[in-house]
Amino acid sequence: MKIVKANSSGSPRATVKASADGYRRWTFGETSTTGGATAGGDNVDVKQAPEHG
Repeated sequence: MKIVKANSSGSPRATVKASADGYRRWTFGETSTTGGATAGGDNVDVKQAPEHG
């Protein structure tokens, strides 16, 4: 899990290295003015990087 805060325009941005196939999803925490929410999951397909040589 990684906690991400939005920038000044309200957009979240994160970079995370994936080591295995799976799902990732955004979960938005509850605040004093809005309820929390969880976005649908997106499939992550991890592929081996090509060798450099």
